[in-house]
Amino acid sequence: MNYILIFTDQAAVILPLLTRFGITSSNLGYFVLDNAPNNNTTLVELAKTLGFDPKAKRLRYIGHIFNLIAERYLYGQDVSKFEEQYSKAGAPERRKLWRERNEVGKLYNLIAHVIASGKRTELFEAL
Repeated sequence: MNYILIFTDQAAVILPLLTRFGITSSNLGYFVLDNAPNNNTTLVELAKTLGFDPKAKRLRYIGHIFNLIAERYLYGQDVSKFEEQYSKAGAPERRKLWRERNEVGKLYNLIAHVIASGKRTELFEAL
């Protein structure tokens, strides 16, 4: 089974490469892509020229999906809002922002507290 990773959304750039390496609809593998909408557009354009079903040849990049899930779990629905609040906040407010993230936030604050002091780090390592 052949896989093609695409990191660009420009079919005009990809098509000459496929042609150069002799990749046609008969020996074309699968495209592993993240969920960006421009990737769908790229595959549709390639499919017009090469004659394949873009939905059948497209695989989702599971690492990207796991990353999105982890971000939502850690930061909530609006990652950019959390990052903006965090960058403007001082140390006490940052701890409060993390504390609002339930168990993960409490764990983050605990780790930050331990590594902020050499003595606490030594004590933790001794445990």
